[in-house]
Amino acid sequence: MIIQTVVFLCIAAILAFNDSVFERLRLPKAALTLLLGIIIGPAVLTLVHLNKVEQLLSEGAVIIILLAAGYSLNWDRFMAAIKPGLLVGLMGVLLSLVLGFSASYLFRHNFEEAIYVGIALSATSIGLSVSLLNYAGSLQSKVGQILLAAAVVDDIFVLFILATAHAGFSSGTDSNGVLLSFLMSLLMLFALTVLLSIVARLINSYSLKLIKFPRRASIILIAFISAGLTEKFGLSLVIGGFITGAIFSLFKSSPTDSDTVFFNNLSKIAAPLFFLAVGIQLTDMTIGTIDMLWYVSLILIASILGKVMSPLIIAPLLSPKEGCLLGFAMLPRAEVAIIVASIGMKQQHLSHHAMVALVIMTVVTAILASVVVPKLASVISAPKPKMDSTRE
Repeated sequence: MIIQTVVFLCIAAILAFNDSVFERLRLPKAALTLLLGIIIGPAVLTLVHLNKVEQLLSEGAVIIILLAAGYSLNWDRFMAAIKPGLLVGLMGVLLSLVLGFSASYLFRHNFEEAIYVGIALSATSIGLSVSLLNYAGSLQSKVGQILLAAAVVDDIFVLFILATAHAGFSSGTDSNGVLLSFLMSLLMLFALTVLLSIVARLINSYSLKLIKFPRRASIILIAFISAGLTEKFGLSLVIGGFITGAIFSLFKSSPTDSDTVFFNNLSKIAAPLFFLAVGIQLTDMTIGTIDMLWYVSLILIASILGKVMSPLIIAPLLSPKEGCLLGFAMLPRAEVAIIVASIGMKQQHLSHHAMVALVIMTVVTAILASVVVPKLASVISAPKPKMDSTRE
């Protein structure tokens, strides 16, 4: 186990400190890291398993990534993006749910399984999506701010749908209990936001703000505590990390202060740990039969259309290229889909075939987004050629 952890850390370190190589060769680092995780994991070479230590490291990494995203938040742009983010997030959830359910039910005629497939397709991996846009340098753009708002909305909606499905398919489960659990999650989120605002104001008011190491260490510790609280109350742990960064960003001295640079650099170092772990946890991708191939293909098409088409609801606000970038950035399901699928299998609502289809969907959507997002971002950010005003 120790050797596996050392191998995991060494590979992540090599990837983290060789950004310039990937940039010079124009290679999609996120996609290659994900593929490398699949290769060294149980799916191919079985060099590394996702044991408790590796799992904790990857969870810590994604908390850091979202802390950095929150701390880099441009509040003016984010507030302007809340309404379109709400619309895109809701559309992405509903469209993916309907398409995922239809694709699964059309092929296997199992209502409960189709519901869980739809829920798995509804989710967006906020960690992977934010990481991709951050790597592409588009997180602070209009698309990036809409994505952040949509991803938070997405997480809350999927939690509610999953809880409702669990209640509906479980005998003796009180629907009032499900509603109470959902309301408790929202109440906790509000209370956490208020508490973080008080703590951030206190830190900013005293001499701690003048000393870099204690200030940064305190923010990181608070982010981990917040992540634990949000996970305990049924939301994704990354929400806690993001909210911590977002609240503390209100009190920073400037949009590009030294702490912003520090957390962004820390995020780049942490990202390979997360991408590797996502690849390692994908263990079984055997298709086997032609029928299974058709089933996987239908699920894959539904998963792509559900997210890529969702920005159409705010089409007047974005250019076609920006809409495509937002749609593909929302494409990865990663750990969220795997968690939903594992819950479905544990409750015997999901078959092994559906689980394999969702794992393959997770791999393909993650790799597709990892390749397409940086390319689209570079096209959008590229300076437009100046028109020659001289005429003969």
